[in-house]
Amino acid sequence: MVDRKKRVEHIPHELIDLVQERVAQGKAYKSGVAELMAINAQLLVFERRASKLREAERKRRVGR
Repeated sequence: MVDRKKRVEHIPHELIDLVQERVAQGKAYKSGVAELMAINAQLLVFERRASKLREAERKRRVGR
């Protein structure tokens, strides 16, 4: 796709292996990026929980 439009290109027989490898590399890259995004989202969830726990602990100390 180019500019959100599908394009069809003829691939010469001698380039099929190269094109298939590049497509596989692109898929691996996208998969890696998606995995990193999921990890970052989970880290944000953990940090939010930790922050809430720290705040609750701080309030308990102040209330004593």
